[in-house]
Amino acid sequence: MAVAALALLAVVALYAFNVRPALANLALSRSITLTRLDDLPAALVAMDESLALGTSMRFEARQKFNNLTLKALRSSAFTPEAKRVLFEKTERELLANIREEPEDAFHLVYLLTLYNGSEHVDPSVLDRIPAVFEQANRLSPGRAPLYYELGQAKMSQGKFDEGISAFREAVTIAPNVMEAHWNLGAALVVGGYEAEGEAEFQRAAELGLNLKSLRHLTRVLRVYNAKRDFRKLAETYEAIAAIEPSAPVYASLAAAYKELGEIEKAKIAVEQAVALDGSYAPEAEEFLRSLRGVKGARGSQQGLR
Repeated sequence: MAVAALALLAVVALYAFNVRPALANLALSRSITLTRLDDLPAALVAMDESLALGTSMRFEARQKFNNLTLKALRSSAFTPEAKRVLFEKTERELLANIREEPEDAFHLVYLLTLYNGSEHVDPSVLDRIPAVFEQANRLSPGRAPLYYELGQAKMSQGKFDEGISAFREAVTIAPNVMEAHWNLGAALVVGGYEAEGEAEFQRAAELGLNLKSLRHLTRVLRVYNAKRDFRKLAETYEAIAAIEPSAPVYASLAAAYKELGEIEKAKIAVEQAVALDGSYAPEAEEFLRSLRGVKGARGSQQGLR
């Protein structure tokens, strides 16, 4: 009897300390692989398996879950309701990390990134950021990434001066960090301080940023789009097309030219889009028809895809 009991305990211990962690790790690894393959629904299923096992790997799994959720929230593969449910589940998991390890500010950083990445699901989540920021800043004061998250939230809410102030604080904390200057530059441009913003981009370049790289050009598109600065958008799409021409880039360039009233350039750009991808032809025809009568007027950006 005693031998049987010991054998049972050994089996339970083996499962708890060896098998279950191994299964959790396997499911987590599978989720990461599926995410890289852009199979987000399957990746979420595998992530659920890992989280359900509740091992010591749960902290890492919840962080990876947050990264996966942020990608899913940007995907058209999920309905608004599915995104809302996913956001709420991820928030619960991250709050569990904070509850179980309340002195680890890193868990709070993940929660900040979730809130900043979920604005389109529920704009009110941005109101939660200042309190989380204060909590994280008490645990780990003087961390530039915390100010990045606060600044992003303020900019998203249209509180440009407060956002710029947060990004300035990040630069004060990390004056030799390229990302700090880039973030401040972007905030300044969106806030209407273009010259100072461009100066910050130049400072980022001095610290190693390649202003002609696809990474920078793609990121700066969001800045000029927020400003609805179609001249800068056109210039940026031109630079991207020179590096990596594609139908979507030329389609977006055509739309920017249309907003600027540069009709001939818009026609050439849309023809280049069709030449690179024939599936754009029907939309291109409709776009070309829409150009008739456009005479330098700027309005809503209406283009291809």
